[in-house]
Amino acid sequence: MLKTKKKLKSLYKEAKESGFSYLALSVKSRFEKLTLSEINFVVKLLTEVTSWGYFELSIAYFVLDNLDTLTIQSLMSNFEQKNQNYFGIYKYRRRIFQIFYRALVILSSRGEKKLSQQILKMIEKPNRAGIDLYLEVLHKMAIGFYNYSFVDENEGLAEIRNGLAIFDLLGQEKLKDFYGKRNKHFLNKNL
Repeated sequence: MLKTKKKLKSLYKEAKESGFSYLALSVKSRFEKLTLSEINFVVKLLTEVTSWGYFELSIAYFVLDNLDTLTIQSLMSNFEQKNQNYFGIYKYRRRIFQIFYRALVILSSRGEKKLSQQILKMIEKPNRAGIDLYLEVLHKMAIGFYNYSFVDENEGLAEIRNGLAIFDLLGQEKLKDFYGKRNKHFLNKNL
């Protein structure tokens, strides 16, 4: 973990010094909480752009953990509209669903049932499943967070653990460890 953090700090410094402010803040958000002014800088970009490209999608994905609930709600309120042209492109659709699932986990863990249900509706639309196995596992765990928070803790926890078990079964130890730590952070429980 320290090695990864050191690499991220180096990448952050390089991006910042090269004038790539949005990239720098995206990287920083992975090892340190962004300041309010940094968050506002990124959110301004995301709200002013009429159509998100892969760059904006990636920024949103990486900084999502740093955003308050109202900001996530604001970004998600017109998220589909800003990305409607990209659902047919595999790379974009994959990033879009990573954002959906990350937002669902964050909002569920914050107890935001209504907002979580809105994201569930976006996820569950026809032709939005089966992109790849990785995303299906993220989907399973995100639904597990929703169920853990609002339906049945034991059922939700079982879904989250099943997702981690799939990574383990596939020999994806790094993904299992990463999501195990991430999930533990949001659940405050050992998995």
